[in-house]
Amino acid sequence: SEAPSTSQRYYNKAMSFTAPADGIYYLRFTSTYQNGVDNFYGFKLVVKDHDVAISSVNVPSTFNQYVEKDVTITLKELAGKDETVTVSLVEGENVLAETEIALAAGEETTVTLPVSFDETGEKTVSFQMQIADGPAFSSDDLTLTVEAAPTLDETVGTLDGFENFGRYDAVVLKYNMKAGWNTLVLPFAVSDLTIFGENAKAYAFTGYANGELNFAPVTELNAQQPYLIQTDEAQTEFLFRDVTNFRTSTDAADLNISKDGVLFQGTYAPMEAGTMAGKYGVVPAGDFKKGSAKATMKGFRAYFELPTDAGAVSVNIVEDGTVTRISGVELNELVNGDVYDLSGRKMNATTLKPGIYVKNGKKVIVK
Repeated sequence: SEAPSTSQRYYNKAMSFTAPADGIYYLRFTSTYQNGVDNFYGFKLVVKDHDVAISSVNVPSTFNQYVEKDVTITLKELAGKDETVTVSLVEGENVLAETEIALAAGEETTVTLPVSFDETGEKTVSFQMQIADGPAFSSDDLTLTVEAAPTLDETVGTLDGFENFGRYDAVVLKYNMKAGWNTLVLPFAVSDLTIFGENAKAYAFTGYANGELNFAPVTELNAQQPYLIQTDEAQTEFLFRDVTNFRTSTDAADLNISKDGVLFQGTYAPMEAGTMAGKYGVVPAGDFKKGSAKATMKGFRAYFELPTDAGAVSVNIVEDGTVTRISGVELNELVNGDVYDLSGRKMNATTLKPGIYVKNGKKVIVK
C-alpha cells in the first residue's frame, strides 16, 4: 500500500491478504526513495477454525434413466483438525444422494455417491458440503443429460433397438394391466411376480380336455411364453431391472404353447379389428370370451385358437387341489334365450335390474 505522499514520514499500515491455504508465498516491498521500508515486523497466516477444500469432482455427462451411476468428489482438510462432513448431490432443493464422512486432519479423500434418475432430460446438479459445527460450501453447478430407458409399448409392439439375447440394466413396459385377469407374453424372463402387484399370480397353460382349458400356477415367467396373470392392482407401466437374454424374435411360432389341439398364442404387436374374430381371450372381470369382428387387443398379450367344434369352453385354474373356473361366453353366438350383461356375465332373467343386456346376440333394454 502506498504512503499518502513521498514526503510523509512514519507511515504505518496493517495489511492483509487472502490466498489459497496450500502453496508458497513471496512478499516484496519496493520504494521510490532511499530507506523506504523500515521497521517491517513480518507476517503470519491466519488459519480458519474449519477449512475443507474441493480438490476435484467427477460427474458423468450422461445417465440412463433408472440406472445407477457413481459420482465422486475429492475433499481435503486444511485447518489441521478432524472434521465430520455431510456430502450431498442436489438438484435444486431435491437431495439425490447423501452421505457423512469423517475427515482426519490434513487428509484428502474421495467420496462416492450412487445416483439414479427417474425423469429424463437435462439436469443441473451440484455438490453441497456441511461441516459439523462449521460452515457450508458447494461446488460449481454441473450439467448432465438423462436418456430414456429402452421401452416396450403395448400400442406399438415392436422390439426395435433391442439386441437379441442382450442385457439391459432397465427395461420399461407400457402395458395397461387391469385389476383381475390379464394375458401376458414378454421377450425376457421374469423371476419376481410382485412386479405385477404384491399378490399377483401367474398361470401356465397345461392342456385341453372336455371343453376345459387347464392352467397351473407358476412362480416365474419364461421368455416368449404366454401366461395368465391375476392381480388386484391396476397399473399402466412396469420397470424391469437387470434384464438378461432379451430375445428379439417376433415370429408367432416362437410365442405360443400348443396342446391338445388348442393354441395359446402370444403377440407383441396389437391385434386390429377383424384379426381377433373367432379367437378367444380372457377379460379382467374373469370371463373367457370369443372375439367379434370388431374386437381388438393391445400388444404383449395372448389369445386362444380352439377347434371349430369346441362348443362351450371354460378355463380351469388348478391350484393346491382347488379349481377356479372362468366361464366361457361366445359374444356372437348367444343362444337359448340366456341373458348376459355387457361384461358377458350370465344373468337371472327373472330378476333383472333396469339396464342394457344381451339376449340371443342382440342388445335389449330393461326399464
